[in-house]
Amino acid sequence: MPLRCRRRCKSHSILGIRRKSASWAMGCLKCTALLRDLCANSAAPRWSLRYFALFTCIFLLWIDCTKIILQHYLAHVWLNETRVIASTIDGHLILFESGEPKVDVVNTQGASGLHRDALSLVSTVKGGFICGCTGGLITIYDKTDEASYRKAREVVLPEEASQDIVAMALTPNEETLLVVGRNSQMYSVVLGEGDVKLEDTRFEPFAQPFHSGAVTGMDTCIRKPLIVTCSADRSVRVWNYMDASSELVKQFAEESYSVAFHPSGLYILVGFADKLRLMNLLIDDIRAFREFPVRGCREARFSNGGQYFAAVHGNVILVYNTWTFECLGTLKGHNGKVRSLSWSADDTRLVSAGAEGAMYEWNIREMRRESENILKSCSYSCAITSSGEGSRSIYAVGSDRTLKEIVDSQVVREIHTSTVLTQLVMSHSGRMMFAATTMGSIRSIKFPFASPNGTQLGSSGNSSGTSGGGVGATAAVGSAAAATAAALAVMSSNGQTATSAMEPGDFQEHKGHAGAVTRLRVSCDDVFLFSASDDGSVLVWKISDKEAAAAAGGSTGVTGAGAARAGVSFLAPTGAGGGSGAAAIRRDMVYADEILVTKTDLEDKTATMAELRARVEELKLENEYQLRLKDMNFHEKIKETTEKYQEEIDGLKITCAVLKADREKEEVRHDEEMAEETQRHSHSMDELEANHSSKLMAEYEKYQELQNKTAMLEQSWAQQLEELQQQKQLTLEEFTTQYEALLKNKQADIDQVRLLIIL
Repeated sequence: MPLRCRRRCKSHSILGIRRKSASWAMGCLKCTALLRDLCANSAAPRWSLRYFALFTCIFLLWIDCTKIILQHYLAHVWLNETRVIASTIDGHLILFESGEPKVDVVNTQGASGLHRDALSLVSTVKGGFICGCTGGLITIYDKTDEASYRKAREVVLPEEASQDIVAMALTPNEETLLVVGRNSQMYSVVLGEGDVKLEDTRFEPFAQPFHSGAVTGMDTCIRKPLIVTCSADRSVRVWNYMDASSELVKQFAEESYSVAFHPSGLYILVGFADKLRLMNLLIDDIRAFREFPVRGCREARFSNGGQYFAAVHGNVILVYNTWTFECLGTLKGHNGKVRSLSWSADDTRLVSAGAEGAMYEWNIREMRRESENILKSCSYSCAITSSGEGSRSIYAVGSDRTLKEIVDSQVVREIHTSTVLTQLVMSHSGRMMFAATTMGSIRSIKFPFASPNGTQLGSSGNSSGTSGGGVGATAAVGSAAAATAAALAVMSSNGQTATSAMEPGDFQEHKGHAGAVTRLRVSCDDVFLFSASDDGSVLVWKISDKEAAAAAGGSTGVTGAGAARAGVSFLAPTGAGGGSGAAAIRRDMVYADEILVTKTDLEDKTATMAELRARVEELKLENEYQLRLKDMNFHEKIKETTEKYQEEIDGLKITCAVLKADREKEEVRHDEEMAEETQRHSHSMDELEANHSSKLMAEYEKYQELQNKTAMLEQSWAQQLEELQQQKQLTLEEFTTQYEALLKNKQADIDQVRLLIIL
C-alpha cells in the first residue's frame, strides 16, 4: 500500500509498519517529526483508502473509512486540512470530508462524454484541482462554493504526443503546468488566468524530446561533436554534446536495431528488420541513399578511417567498402549471434564476440581468421582491441562476471567482478578503460592492470596506480606493446592464466542509469564518455587524464554531479585542477561545420532563392508604385481636407461675428430692462411703505384705546370685588350671632331636661 507524507517531504517512504494492539503504527523516512497526517491509496479493494495521524512521533490509523465504497482508487490529493479528492478507475472523482464521501463528480472529455481516468491530481491555491487523465487530457476544476466544483477548462496533448499523463507539477505562481506522459516525455503548458482562450493554450516540449524506449544503439564521430542514438521507440536522434542540444530527430515506421556513425559525421548506418540503410545527415533530415541486404542488423561499426564498415547478420559478419558499396568479404565462424564488433587502430583487424562464447580476430586485408578464443561458459557482450600502438591485447566481458585480457588466442588475465559487465571501452590514448554494468553504473578501471606481484604492467615494470581522490582512469607508464609483452611473460613464467578479483580500490564506480547500460563510447579527444541504457537515457560524462593531471598537481577522472539537460546528462567538474594532458591538448581542436545537401535540394533551394529574389524585386517595384500612388492620394486628400476645414473656419468666423453682435444687442436690452425694473421696484416699495405706515398708525390707536378700556375694567372689577368681600363679612357675622343664640337656648333646654331626670 503506497503511503504519502503530505506535509514536508511528500515522500512515499515509510519508516516502519508494525501491529500495535488493534491499529497500524507508521512513520516517514525523511521527516519523522512535525508531521500530522498522511493518506494511502491502493489497487487492493480491502485497502481502498485510509487516513493516518501522527501520535508521539508515529503514524496511527486515524479514520477507518468504513463508509467508503470499496473500489480501485488511482490517485488522491489534499485540498485542505480535512478535504481529499480521490480518483477511481471508472472515471469518478470523489470528495472526502474528514473521511466521509461528500461529492461524486464524473470526469468526462468534451462533448463526447467519454469517461477519463485521472492518473494524477494537483491542488491549486484557490481551492480547485487539476486532473491528469488517460488519453493526454488535462481537466481543470474550480471551486464554486463550499462543497461544489465545476470543470472550468480542459486541454489535450497534441495527437503525436498523446499519452496517459502519469505525473504533474505546478509552478509556485500556478501559471505553468508541467506534465509527464507514459512515454517519458515532458511537456509544459501556460495556464494563465481564467480568461485565457482555449485555442491559445498549447503544450510545448519541456527542454526537448527524449527517447521513450530502450536505447539499442549509439555511436560518435570524429569531425563533429555529435553522437547518434537509436531506440525501441522507432526514432533515431542526433545529439550535439558540446551544447547539449538535439540536432536531428527522425521517426521511422519500424524499430531500428543498431546505428553507426561515420568518422566524418556526415553519414550513419541504421539497421532495420528488413535491411541495413546508409543514410545522409542533411541539414534538416536523415535520408537513406543506399540499402544493403542485411536483415536484423543489431551491430554495425565503421572503421576508424571510415573507408570500411562491418555489419552483423545473425552469426555472419559482412564487410563493405563505404565508397563503392562493394561487399569485400563475409566472415563466418560464429555459431551464435554476434554481439560486438571492434576495429583495430590501423583498420587491418576486426574483433568480434558472440553470444555462444566465441571471440575471433579477423584479418581484413586477407579476410581470414587470425586468432580465436572460445569459452562456452561465457556469453560475450562486448570485446575491444587495445588502442596502444603495437599492442595486440583484446579485452572482453560477458555473462561470467569476468574481464578477460586475450593475447594471441590465449586468455592471459581474468579479473573477476561482483556484477556482470555489459560494455567495455578504452580511450584512444590507451591509458584509460571504462566498463558498464547491468545495474546502470559506470566503472573507471585502474589501467594498465597490475601484475601478480602487485606492480603495474609497463615498460619498466613499476608504474603508479590510482592516486587518492581520483575518480578516473589511471595513467600507464610505458607503451601498450610493452604491457602486452609483460603480460605474456607473466603467463609463460607460470604456465597459467593470471586470475584476480577486482577489488573496490581497482575501480571507481559512478551511478547514472536505472537500467542496464547497452552502449559505451569515448569521444575522439578522450574528454567525454557516452553511455546509453535500457531506461532510455543517454549520459555524457566528463573525463580527465590522471597522468597529465598528476603532473599538474590536480585530481582527475569522471567527476561531478549530474544535471539533466536536453536529454543528455552532463557531469560538471568538481575535482581540483581539472583535466589536462592528452585530453586538454586536443580541447582546442576545430570541429567541422560542413553539412550535406542533396543536389535536388540544392537546386530546389537555388531555384526557390531565385524566385524569391525575383519576387522581392517585383515587390519592391510594386511597393514603390503603390507608395507613389498612396503619396498622391494622400496629398489630394490633404488638400481637400485643408480646403474643407478652411471653409468651415471661415463660416465659423462669420457665425462668431453674428453671435457677438447679437450678444451686444442683448446686453443693451438687458441693461434697459434692468433700469426699468429697478425704477418700478423702487416706486412699489415707496407705495408699500406709505400704505403700511398708515395701517400701523391706525392699529396703534386701536391698541391704545383697548389698553385704556382694559384699565377701566380692571378698576371697576376691583371695586366690585371689595364690596362683595365686605358684604360677605357682614353676612357671616350675622349668621354667627344668630346660631350662637340658638345654641345657648338649646343648651338651656338640655340642662332643664337633665335636671328633671335627676329629680
